Amino acid sequence: MCSSRILFSQTIISRPSIACSQRYASSEIPTKSLVPADLKWEIIGQEVSTPVITGAILPFSQLNFFQQLVAPYTYALMYCLDFMTGYLPWWAAIIGTTATARLLFFPLVVKQNIIGIKSYNVMPETQRIQQQLNEAMLSGDSYAKALAQTRLNDLYKKHGITLKDRLKPILIQAPLYMSFFFLLRKLTGIPVEGLKTGGALWFTDLTLADPYYILPLITSSSMFILLEYGLEGGSNPQVMTPVARYILRAVPVGVFLVTCNFPAATLLFWSTSNIFTLTYAMIMKTKTFKEKFNIPKRAQIDPSSLPVNSMTFKGQVKSAVDKAQARKTTQDVRRLDDIAFRKAGVGPLKKTYKEPPEARAEGKV
Repeated sequence: MCSSRILFSQTIISRPSIACSQRYASSEIPTKSLVPADLKWEIIGQEVSTPVITGAILPFSQLNFFQQLVAPYTYALMYCLDFMTGYLPWWAAIIGTTATARLLFFPLVVKQNIIGIKSYNVMPETQRIQQQLNEAMLSGDSYAKALAQTRLNDLYKKHGITLKDRLKPILIQAPLYMSFFFLLRKLTGIPVEGLKTGGALWFTDLTLADPYYILPLITSSSMFILLEYGLEGGSNPQVMTPVARYILRAVPVGVFLVTCNFPAATLLFWSTSNIFTLTYAMIMKTKTFKEKFNIPKRAQIDPSSLPVNSMTFKGQVKSAVDKAQARKTTQDVRRLDDIAFRKAGVGPLKKTYKEPPEARAEGKV
């Protein structure tokens, strides 16, 4: 006697035993079904169901590596979003969570703006020293290179600009926003039931892309305004090199093309964050705010006076190529010097004279 089990529609089912003595020759083709007419099916197990996620809290195992790496940020966002969805629709909860994060990190934005203005004000002198540093690298002058590097460090120290202060706001804020972006991507990919009907206006389903491309347009256009007229301590296309200016202005176009197929939930977060940054920029440009938070005044710099801007596009490309070649040559020379030094320390003494020094001292040939 034989018995078998079948998994059908996520339900474990068994059937009565069927005699295994029934056999057919290879040439015979059965004309009737092998299953007896009185075969009865019976359920011996319970239906296997997949858990449905209705909130914003995910188990740790479903998070990607980056979200697990910054788990405190991830779970803070999940609990905040889950709390707000209990009182607000999903679109409003996403905006509310984004607003909460931006408001908490507002002091870091002020600090970042102050450091950016200080760096901008010393840009002419910084570029002159960097030009000297590049010339020293091209000529292979190690002393001039070290001297230029020392002058650059002294300049930053004089104006209170440190690498830690420049990176601190970015390193603290960036993981939070990236974690929120990945969280929304994960929730829309499951998808959470509330996101399907938690939209508004034209984007009623937050798990799908915006059918009218309005949210991608808002995201990219707000980014363009930020890059052109944003924070005073941010990038200023007017004093950039032509290559950097073109690349910077092409970024919003690339963002629009990439985000066209993003779920509406992620773009709602992104556009809200950009709008908050624009609002901060307008507030921090007011005279009252500058006086209260001791924000330095931004210097007026003539772009034509900057050493880098005086170069043509072809000259900038040539300078970059020469700099890369000089760096490689310097590395090769150092490597050869190191090899020669090691050989001199372990190998036999190398004769560097035609006659012995003693013979030269006595006047003998």
